Amino acid sequence: MNMTQQTPDAETIKAEIIGKYPAKVAKKRAKSMVVNDPESIPQVQANVRTVPGIITQRGCCYAGCKGVVLGPTRDIVNITHGPIGCGFYSWLTRRNQTNPGEVGPNGENFMMYCFSTDMQDENIVFVGGSRAHHYQDLFRELGMKSVAAGYEFAHRDGYEGRRVLPTIQADADSRNIEELHVEADPTAYNPRKSTDEMQTFATQGYEFNDYNGMMTEMEKGSLVIDDISHYEMEKLIETYHPAVFCAGIKEKYCVQKMGVPLKQLHSYDYGGPYAGFRGAINFYRDIDRMVNAKVWKLVRPPWKDSPQIVAEYATA
Repeated sequence: MNMTQQTPDAETIKAEIIGKYPAKVAKKRAKSMVVNDPESIPQVQANVRTVPGIITQRGCCYAGCKGVVLGPTRDIVNITHGPIGCGFYSWLTRRNQTNPGEVGPNGENFMMYCFSTDMQDENIVFVGGSRAHHYQDLFRELGMKSVAAGYEFAHRDGYEGRRVLPTIQADADSRNIEELHVEADPTAYNPRKSTDEMQTFATQGYEFNDYNGMMTEMEKGSLVIDDISHYEMEKLIETYHPAVFCAGIKEKYCVQKMGVPLKQLHSYDYGGPYAGFRGAINFYRDIDRMVNAKVWKLVRPPWKDSPQIVAEYATA
């Protein structure tokens, strides 16, 4: 989420958001919502299950499979064994990554079709999966600053850097995931740089196999929120009035109804691609079109016209 105006106090915003939760929920969410200090990185709670009942931005493993991996495939028929909504929202995703004419004018192209078994609620078990990325540098080059950011799914090292890996404790959830140890194949592996070249780069100050984390790239006083909820998202938009909000397809339309453009970072939507230097130019162009479109000023968010019902949880 990015903005260009006066930034409200993050601690005040956090206290207001957490204060609306029941005591147990507030205690848990407070650990996943921290005010950043790049010089003294605070610990953030991450890689934990979503609180039951909270509307989360987390996606499912199907979204990563159909929407991302299989999205550009044009010469096979993808049948979604699930609700019709799953098939619909993954229909025509990442179509800019395919070329239906690459095998000639008569090449097979089934991307315009949507096939689904139309499963009903009683046949569905709801679970979750993730994709995560952040575009801090690209926004910074546009003269925009990120006032709040986070991942759907991430370990602490995604936020705080690889230095915290030895301190991450395994729990019941993480033990369900197999730990992989990768070694170079002595015959098949072909490094692009020799050992001597890598050592030369190291003496010149280049670092390899390291990651400083997202929080080192964010300004002091910005908010870091892991697994942000729908309620938290609405409060951030109401408070910050951002120039643009970045999330996924589930949040796109409700955010835009608040008068704020939303840029999907999970898929390119109607823009992109954003890889490499040419991709960065595409990103700049898309963001420029979104934040400078006058149509957003004509949309009034619901809290300006509709009365809100406000309540607090009773305490013993």
